[in-house]
Amino acid sequence: MSDPDLILSLKYYFANTTVAAYNLICEATIEQHPEDDVYSHYWVKQAVCELSGVVLIINDMCTNTCFAFTGPYAKLDHCPRCGEDRWDTKKSSPHKKVARKTFDTFPVGPQLQALWCHPDQAKKMQWHQEYTNKIIDELKTTDGIPEVYEDVLHGKQYLDVCQSGKIKDGDAVLMFSINSAQL
Repeated sequence: MSDPDLILSLKYYFANTTVAAYNLICEATIEQHPEDDVYSHYWVKQAVCELSGVVLIINDMCTNTCFAFTGPYAKLDHCPRCGEDRWDTKKSSPHKKVARKTFDTFPVGPQLQALWCHPDQAKKMQWHQEYTNKIIDELKTTDGIPEVYEDVLHGKQYLDVCQSGKIKDGDAVLMFSINSAQL
């Protein structure tokens, strides 16, 4: 990338700020350096999608968050649970319907592909493999019982699937944990 304005905008964007904070930072930059052409939040987000291949998917959802209008439910006009209208009648027109509420999804596949494309990130992606191999080597000298349980990688279920070959060297391992429920 050779566009210094894009590079600056990306640095602001990846600071994990809110849209409002991003806009304030951009305004302050332009005030101090009017020659800079800082990208709007919308355009920097578009650039991130184009550069990374990670594309945002926006889906409609019930205003009460009890249902998503996806898959076989994509054509429904009301939530089947609470009956709330899907469409914002004030913003919709006969030619274009506007959802009352949406949620964003970034598919994990393209995110993983983008990580593997950068040497530093690819190295970080191999951490679990290297650490798992270290644990398995340790288990050979400790009768299958780790001396210390430091991480999820010390878990019996995880180690069993690694040793059985279901998780192989080079595989990406994803985990989701929320409210003490581990999936």
